[in-house]
Amino acid sequence: MDNGNGGMFDKFFSPGMGGNKYANPFYGIPLQYLPLNMDGMLWWADHFLMRFGFYRTALSRIANYFITQLNIDCEDEQAKKQYEEIFETLRWKEVLGEAGLNVLGYSNSFISINQGFERFLHCPKCNKFSAIERIDNFKFDKGKFVYTCPSCSFNGVHRVVDKPSRDINKINIVCWNPREIKLRCEETTGSYEYYWDIPETYKKKVTNKNDKFFPKKTPMVIYDAIYDNRMIVFNQKNFIHLKLPTPASLKTDGKAVPLCIYMFDDFFMLKVLERFNEVICYEDINPFRVIAMAPNTMNAQNPVFSTQDGGVWANTVNRMIDRHRRDPASYYTFPFTFEYQQLGGQGKQLAPTELIAQAMNNILNALNIPQELYTMTLQAQAVGPALRLFENSWSSVVDNYNKLLQKIGEVVAKIKGLTPAKISLMPITF
Repeated sequence: MDNGNGGMFDKFFSPGMGGNKYANPFYGIPLQYLPLNMDGMLWWADHFLMRFGFYRTALSRIANYFITQLNIDCEDEQAKKQYEEIFETLRWKEVLGEAGLNVLGYSNSFISINQGFERFLHCPKCNKFSAIERIDNFKFDKGKFVYTCPSCSFNGVHRVVDKPSRDINKINIVCWNPREIKLRCEETTGSYEYYWDIPETYKKKVTNKNDKFFPKKTPMVIYDAIYDNRMIVFNQKNFIHLKLPTPASLKTDGKAVPLCIYMFDDFFMLKVLERFNEVICYEDINPFRVIAMAPNTMNAQNPVFSTQDGGVWANTVNRMIDRHRRDPASYYTFPFTFEYQQLGGQGKQLAPTELIAQAMNNILNALNIPQELYTMTLQAQAVGPALRLFENSWSSVVDNYNKLLQKIGEVVAKIKGLTPAKISLMPITF
């Protein structure tokens, strides 16, 4: 994989810079894999989430720690009750948990609150509208729907009409793959435009000829974009970009640098140690057992040794081992002595368990997670200061949650015609 370095670091971290007698410690092996472009950073973020279970668990615990209860501030009490029912229908806690995991894993979460729709096929001859959910005898190819009108028997291309639905159950909240989202950013004004670069696998899936599922469910704006070979522009009235702060000197054109990139060397070292541990498990946990002739048997004066070759001797030993596996209580006779040795088996002493634990602790500390909180062993006398520091370190997560809840509330209010409300999470208490 191209990590996007492009030799940039060579200018600053050349091993022989300044006539130093020693190698530059900053020019280590991890630097050869460190990505500098955003797509490479997000690729590694995916990789770390998949390969390090403790890291994914730590992020999930952070994300869920801050999810408390809804605080809905609305002048209309009836509307407030409707908000509460609607948010429960939308499973708002699951939505926040997923959004939080994306924010922490990628430092970016791109979310759209999609209003549902009802699709109809409009007959161009008699103007009859047929709900597509109730029919399957249509043909679909390249975005065109061919259907026989039940009213006038016209058989041909019908126009597709999508009517927005007021059914809350049809609202779908989507967390988009950050690698598929492209954006344009104007830094001085803070203006953004967001696009979905539709992946080829999705295009192939929804455009299969005469499929009976996706033509009913996929918005026509997506089909139009696919057949016009262009990206989809998100409507920012129902779209939100949540992200964590990024140092100003790192120019990322609007996206935030994933947290794991700041810990790249720690992840690299942890994987090196785990790889070494893997070799030990294969090679040094179980001893290598060897049976050999004893030195006193290898004598030309020994009549047994002088009349048998090594192959016969080895076959006899193999039969003895086979009998022992079938009946460990059996007795054996041998015409001369032999030696038994166990080679290896020092895996427990060789395993770098302390170094692995230290590398994991370094990553957890970089995430501002108290070790006791991760292991669920936080003591009562330390719970107050430790959790207070932890909460202050991740105050941006709560801010992002509140932004998302408010955006969902605005979309819901528009769909259902409710009185506007301010929606946020209750402050954390312990």
